[in-house]
Amino acid sequence: MKKIGSILIVTLLISCGNRPKSNIPIVTTEILGITSFKAGWTGKADDLCLQVREKGHTNWVILNNVIKKSYQEGYTFTIEVEKTNLDPSKIYGNINSVSYELTKMIKKEFNTTIRLDDIRGSKITRQKTC
Repeated sequence: MKKIGSILIVTLLISCGNRPKSNIPIVTTEILGITSFKAGWTGKADDLCLQVREKGHTNWVILNNVIKKSYQEGYTFTIEVEKTNLDPSKIYGNINSVSYELTKMIKKEFNTTIRLDDIRGSKITRQKTC
């Protein structure tokens, strides 16, 4: 009888430890740099996306997301955003699992240099950036 009681208690404790994780989105604050020109991305070469760099990183990445009021062609930006990791069970189709919201415009500078990889509409640029 004691064995059965012990087994039931152990089973109950194990089952309580396997509760599903909370569906509350994880929100973090990040500092991003944004280049002065958009670039194409794999799968959608006709769609131009922001090129961003997280604070402390050296590589630019294509962000297939929208950050409202954070881009004006020809300007580079440093912005603060709230990054929200959305609940994957509530994401359908081709929707991003992360959303960004502009919280603060830190710096806006006109880009006075034009490099080959900044030229919009170039097939070469799109192939190199994707």
